Amino acid sequence: MRAWSVLVVPKLGTGPNFRQTSCRKLGPVPNFGTTQSLVLVLVALASLGCVATAQQADPKSLFLAGTASFNAGDYASAERQFQACLSALGDNPVVDYNLALTYVRLEAPGRARVYVERGLVLAPRDRAAREQLRLLLARLNETEPPPPSWLHALWAALCGSLTAGDAVVLTAVSNLLAALVVGLWLLSGRRWLGRLGIALALVAVLTWPVLGSRLARELGGRRAVVVTQSMALRGGPGNEFGEIARLTEGQVVITLERPHLRFGPDLSLSIVRNERGLWCEVRAPSGARGYVRRGLIEPV
Repeated sequence: MRAWSVLVVPKLGTGPNFRQTSCRKLGPVPNFGTTQSLVLVLVALASLGCVATAQQADPKSLFLAGTASFNAGDYASAERQFQACLSALGDNPVVDYNLALTYVRLEAPGRARVYVERGLVLAPRDRAAREQLRLLLARLNETEPPPPSWLHALWAALCGSLTAGDAVVLTAVSNLLAALVVGLWLLSGRRWLGRLGIALALVAVLTWPVLGSRLARELGGRRAVVVTQSMALRGGPGNEFGEIARLTEGQVVITLERPHLRFGPDLSLSIVRNERGLWCEVRAPSGARGYVRRGLIEPV
């Protein structure tokens, strides 16, 4: 198991920035009516409920509970705690790695591969995760891909930390800001504005490949892993269609559903996929195209 290395709980102290303020004397207690008292009670109960919910959804508490369950051999409970931690925290390479180890103990190599690869998207050169992936691929009779270079790892981490909407906003804001500063420089002729405009223009130019890489990844086919022991690749979306091939747990397929861009009322960008049907069109490792049940694969 890997120790928690992302969230840090600050310690309280009495350093130079810590002040103790004197208490003021209270005035006469106001006489609240029945309605006002009821409102105050409801507000207090709602505040207590919010505090309790926040404590239950605390990612670090969930992570520590999952680690304790894993060390105690209760892997089903550890899976629930780590999944809840991911729901509260979002994608995190440390939680992904520990969840992958949990699925290894639960004899679910397909789901273990999903979370190992998700963690490697955010931390491509993580040695422990790459070693776990090597063991999983050896179990699945597949070859291990070569480790990425530092430049490729940095680029993958940068692109993986941004959603498509974030990349669009970053590109638009940086380009508008660079154009504004350059325009002010041309009008005023001040040198410091010129230097600042050149620096912002360089940053704006670098945002375009990030945006292109992110959109290409989202709009292209998604990698998904088979998470059941065996399933049929069929010629159409239904059990009445003939079987083309058999897929086993841990194999990677490419989903062929075409996503489309959608702009929200606040000009936010989202990528929507039609994932409402029970069947999904995929491309198997052999290159054959067919349909599989959506609940039997999990995207990376």
